[in-house]
Amino acid sequence: AEVVIDRRSVPGETLKSVTDELIEMLERLKAEDPFEYEIRCDQDSGKPTNTDPNDPMIKAMLQATQEVAHVRTEPVGYHQGCDARLFSHLNIPIAIFGPSDPAVGHAPNERVSVKQLVEASKIYALTALRVLGVQDDTEV
Repeated sequence: AEVVIDRRSVPGETLKSVTDELIEMLERLKAEDPFEYEIRCDQDSGKPTNTDPNDPMIKAMLQATQEVAHVRTEPVGYHQGCDARLFSHLNIPIAIFGPSDPAVGHAPNERVSVKQLVEASKIYALTALRVLGVQDDTEV
């Protein structure tokens, strides 16, 4: 039998620590009912991203979100795959932000309302202007 596991790492984990955890679990199961196994890691999903919630970019985005969408929110972890992994090795702040509900993202019925799309565009633009210092008092 072959089992394929899509196991992503979180901040603080390494490919080795994830593999060691899997081996420990398999060895416990093997002690109950012996079997042979082989672990093969076909892909490294990249370094986990963990941007400081106090980073100026995060603060600017939260402020822009409140001003544009009239929503006060706090940063939360993102539990899905995204392209942040392609840039995480650069040690730059990364924010994963977008309109709609993550539950419908990358799904057959993926959707976003026009209102949410326009709001997100304004939030991106306002965040970029403020982070780049183009205009600190930019209004929506």
